[in-house]
Amino acid sequence: RNFVGTGNAALREASYVGTKDLIEQHHQAVIRALWAMTRSEAIPPEKRLSFLTESRHALGKTALLLSGGAALGMYHFGVVKCLHEEQILPWIVSG
Repeated sequence: RNFVGTGNAALREASYVGTKDLIEQHHQAVIRALWAMTRSEAIPPEKRLSFLTESRHALGKTALLLSGGAALGMYHFGVVKCLHEEQILPWIVSG
């Protein structure tokens, strides 16, 4: 899920509104909660696995969002083709 460095924190270092901070706070809270839950010995391993499997619905899946209209259309085709050839094309594609 960190394809070509998309998880790099430097991509979110500049913002002119507070959205970046809210997203980062939410992201850190989710990480802390999942980390605590997966390390808890009070929760049986099969319950932890079940929770993580079900949490995928709430936390979402990887998607490919394309924008820019016809001007970028050929680039979009190239991106989709490469992702498909590498068998990492997400199930959700929009744009």
